[in-house]
Amino acid sequence: MSLFGPSKRELLEWQAFVTGQQSSKLHMTKAQLKASTQQMANDSLRISSDCIRIISETIKPEVFFSRMDLLYQHTYKLSICEKYIQFSGALPSQALAQFGQDHFNAVQAFINRYAQATYSKADTLKTPKGKLNQAAKFYDSLIPYFNNIEPQNIQMIENIKQSMYANFDDKK
Repeated sequence: MSLFGPSKRELLEWQAFVTGQQSSKLHMTKAQLKASTQQMANDSLRISSDCIRIISETIKPEVFFSRMDLLYQHTYKLSICEKYIQFSGALPSQALAQFGQDHFNAVQAFINRYAQATYSKADTLKTPKGKLNQAAKFYDSLIPYFNNIEPQNIQMIENIKQSMYANFDDKK
């Protein structure tokens, strides 16, 4: 940014970010760009907050992992907004930098929650076969997400699966 504010090139870059389209002409004023960016940031903050709530409560793998992806996308978008608008409190770029560790911890908490729900569901079933099917369902529903999680999380899933098979098979 120059002494007199953003250059035309910087405004065009900002406009492309806001509109999602490249252009060689400015179609928005700096005030419009700022207002649009602020609205975009507010929307992303709202969506991120909703994602965090859902991520911390759900026991459905497809919901959990799709919301983690959505949270990452909006955290990334917010980190770009930092270039154009002011944020109070923690900066989105800091949250983005912390995302890897937070992702690991969130996945671990989700696996524990999902395993507990699977154990609870299996306890309501009468046959060992039904209980073993719950263990298989638990494991099979997580396999599609193995590329998105750390090896330690995969090992945790494997250990829980083995524990479930051992516990459910003993109840014959």
